[in-house]
Amino acid sequence: MLIYGTLKVMEMAKVLAALFLPGLPRVAHVPRKRGPLVESVLRRFTPGESELGDCLRENGLWFEAQVLESSQLKDEAARFVSAGIVLSCACPGYPARWRSALGDSAPPAIWCSADFPSGACYSVVGSRQVPLEGRKYSREAGRAVARAGGVLVSGGASGCDSEAASGALSEGGSVVEILPYGFGAGRIEAIPGKCFLSVAPWNAGFSAALAMERNALIYAASERSLVAAVRFREGGTWNGAVQAMRRGLSQFFVRDVQAPGHQALINLGAHRVSSPDEFILSELRLSPSLFAV
Repeated sequence: MLIYGTLKVMEMAKVLAALFLPGLPRVAHVPRKRGPLVESVLRRFTPGESELGDCLRENGLWFEAQVLESSQLKDEAARFVSAGIVLSCACPGYPARWRSALGDSAPPAIWCSADFPSGACYSVVGSRQVPLEGRKYSREAGRAVARAGGVLVSGGASGCDSEAASGALSEGGSVVEILPYGFGAGRIEAIPGKCFLSVAPWNAGFSAALAMERNALIYAASERSLVAAVRFREGGTWNGAVQAMRRGLSQFFVRDVQAPGHQALINLGAHRVSSPDEFILSELRLSPSLFAV
């Protein structure tokens, strides 16, 4: 039964990769919101290769069946899945919170460098240019996540993000780094305990749109998110946190310092914490969010 289940996941992943993995040579774009329906049909009927097109058509997925008529597309998708560099929504390691928080906008298939680690996910984010105190705080927050057996989800940016990731790895913890560019556009190092993900085509460079999507995926994967340093109404940390709070993607915490950006996030509903351990261990005392009004 285990072997059958594994094979089924592999076959589903190949179809999902062919339809949704960024950058593959499709005859037309398949909307991401169609992913849950495709997955549902594959799970219910488990069609073989020769039955796939008819099965999709019988369930109203005519467009998807037409796209999958390309043998080149299916072969390329199968090659990437077999190489272990695809994470699809059919995989056991796919983050459950992406489904609940993002709904139809959750990516059905993305690039990955390793298996997504098991455990509760937390994110620590902050400005690139941050004083030494903020860098030390971020590093200790990463250590706190690792000590609690959690997975640190990071954007990999310099400053707070990279300090938190270094702290988690120094404690033997697991880190997931979501990139705002393709695997072929930057150096991806094989580091024990670290998994890279990307929703960009393989050779795509950095873009603001990819950075915004990367931010949403970080927060949506995380049960709790800590903002270690932020400038008021400036930069990606502020914009990403406010947008994620507005969408309710995560429970937000912010380092309790007397700085305009920090106090503004607290006023918007983020929980103030003094120590990194408090971020992990504190019982939530829900405060009203202005976005819920």
